[in-house]
Amino acid sequence: MKFKTTRNAFKLLFVNRTDAFEISNINFPMRMFDFTSIAALKDAEVIDETYAIDVIGKVTSMSDPKDLTKNGKQTRLLDLTLGDAKYVL
Repeated sequence: MKFKTTRNAFKLLFVNRTDAFEISNINFPMRMFDFTSIAALKDAEVIDETYAIDVIGKVTSMSDPKDLTKNGKQTRLLDLTLGDAKYVL
């Protein structure tokens, strides 16, 4: 599964001929978040699992790590439960 980190329909593609230049007079935010409340996630009818979602919360519980093999590679899985002042996922 591929994940998108923004809801933007466009992407930048850099190839070996691409020139990139450092700029010093920046007038746009360096860090951009699109925070979603836990309430909105709980109330959503459908969640697009290919998008990364920004949330603020607290880890309220976690499982013991589980070893598994995915696509021939060993990895570990850790289930987390997140919560905020009102809700728990």
